Amino acid sequence: MVFGNCVPSLVVENKSSETIAYLQVDMVMALGNGQERTVELKSAYRQGVLFPIGPGGKATLKQHLDTSQAIGATCGDVKARRVVRTICEASGGRPCTSTVSVQP
Repeated sequence: MVFGNCVPSLVVENKSSETIAYLQVDMVMALGNGQERTVELKSAYRQGVLFPIGPGGKATLKQHLDTSQAIGATCGDVKARRVVRTICEASGGRPCTSTVSVQP
C-alpha cells in the first residue's frame, strides 16, 4: 500500500522454452463500491532497461505509479480481478511464440 492505496503485483513463471524480454498484464480490479479500475502490471518500463525472464524463471510484475494512476482504494476493497490483455515480447521486440496463461 502506498498512501492508503493498494498497489497490486503479480508473480509470473515462464514455463516456455524462450526468454521473455517484456511482459505486461492489464488487469481489471472490481471494487466493493461497484467501480472498476484497470491496472497495467509490467516486468519493466516499456522503453527502459528490460529484465528478461528466462525459461523456468520467475518475476514480479508491478504497477509503475510514476506512469499510471493508483486505484484509489485499499487492498481490502478489491473484490475480484480479471485479466483483459497481455503483451508478451521475446528478444528483438518480436511477439512471444508461446501462449501466456494468467491466473489472477
